Amino acid sequence: MRYHLQITVMFLLIISTPLVLTLINHNSSILKNENRVSAPVPEIPKSWDQWPDFSSQLERYVNDHFGLRPVFLWLYHQLKNAINDSSSKSVIQGKNGWLFYDMEIDTYRHITKYTEEQLNQFAEVIEYRRNWLKQRGIDYIMVIPPNKSSIYPEYVPDYLTIIQPESALDQLLAYAKQHVKVPILDLRASLKKAKSQAWVYYKYDTHWNEFGGNIAQYQIAQYLAAMYPNKIQPHLFAATDYRFSKEQESDLSNMSYKKPDNTNSWAGIKPESLINFCENALKHYEKNKPISIHCPNKSINALVFRDSFFDFLMPHIANYFYDSTYIEGELNLNIIDGILKDKSINIVIEEMVERKLPYLPKLHVNVAEEYAQLAPVFNKKAKSVFKLLPATSNLQNTELQTFTWEANKLILHVNTTDPSLNLSFKPDAGKGYYLMKISIESPEITEMQVFYSQQPAAQKFTEQNSSRRLLSKGINTLIFPFAIENFGGEIRVDPGNVRGRYIINSLEIRALANGALQ
Repeated sequence: MRYHLQITVMFLLIISTPLVLTLINHNSSILKNENRVSAPVPEIPKSWDQWPDFSSQLERYVNDHFGLRPVFLWLYHQLKNAINDSSSKSVIQGKNGWLFYDMEIDTYRHITKYTEEQLNQFAEVIEYRRNWLKQRGIDYIMVIPPNKSSIYPEYVPDYLTIIQPESALDQLLAYAKQHVKVPILDLRASLKKAKSQAWVYYKYDTHWNEFGGNIAQYQIAQYLAAMYPNKIQPHLFAATDYRFSKEQESDLSNMSYKKPDNTNSWAGIKPESLINFCENALKHYEKNKPISIHCPNKSINALVFRDSFFDFLMPHIANYFYDSTYIEGELNLNIIDGILKDKSINIVIEEMVERKLPYLPKLHVNVAEEYAQLAPVFNKKAKSVFKLLPATSNLQNTELQTFTWEANKLILHVNTTDPSLNLSFKPDAGKGYYLMKISIESPEITEMQVFYSQQPAAQKFTEQNSSRRLLSKGINTLIFPFAIENFGGEIRVDPGNVRGRYIINSLEIRALANGALQ
């Protein structure tokens, strides 16, 4: 009898442990292998309208905080890896243990292609940008780092066959040669040649390594030297200038819980090879913020719009310029216009990795012209339906962002790159025509995005029902117009994608009495 009691108690302890840990593990934290923050504890709804959202928030919370979750996940991934099968939907298990990012596979197989209409759109926007920059005395080039699978196709699984002879990059380069005057640098040949000397990409990461970045920067510098004779001196480091060793933590190995083997695909340049290198170019700079680097004894200023592939290019490229600024994201003429008020620019470089193709560039709204056009409508032809005030708003705090009120101004203390505010009000029936006027102070140059809910919809907020506007550093006053069928009465304001202190001086939404934006 005592034996059965012990078994019962032990069984109850085992099955209750995850539940107990779930109840006590309520703090949000970084989910390292998933590269995101765990869901916070949802607040108890204060009205019937909030209950549908509460159930989904509770589900996300339980999924992220379930007791022994890391242990169960680790066991699952180890079992999948033991049978040589990727344990992550985002990771492709290649030959010899190589890992590839799922997002690049359709590009590798030549499935994602441009239509003729998209190629025309690309050419029109790129040529508009080129002319806009040329009028201001600024040159413009594009750089497209190749996917890892484009340089190491021999390690891609055999079942992922290439189904068409021409890739989206091949297609774009051929079309641009005939219709676009902006140089587009193709780095594939030089990287394929260099891989016979040493690894140029990581085995367990999506990116090129430091040696691969060196090969890429040299090709870019050679082109720049032809543009600016006697002002750019390209420098190529040899493989012997680098120390190669096994990888440690990498993005793909973290996602798939795969432990790197002893392949020496990590590259670090030897300090003694950096003689006469600009010291400022070698400093550590915070990510997700605009970076400015000043190197003396140079004469050219550059502005670079880039993604994470530029991390290993930046020290080299900065070394060629007197003043260079690096901004994450797509080229934005409004940002350039704002920067030109403070300093000169000789060249703009736009870089985006191959897997983003078919890339379609955008012409961003001129916020000054938009405000001048909409301000009279907002002031005279619209009725107020919402004002952001302490007495009327109910804003939630999370561990990533806190809010305080000072003299009816909302102070946002943001330490994440994706802060957001949810606002709600009772909309008019039918189609909604609204103007949202906001005065906001930003800590840096960034981009604001405003989402508008629609009912019914699978997702409350979507890219299709959103608008983006540039924010300059300091105070910005903007008006967002939106007209949407079956407006759900909720708006999400993402003030920017840089950390710091934002101040919303005022925010008001007005409905157009005549039912149309005019």
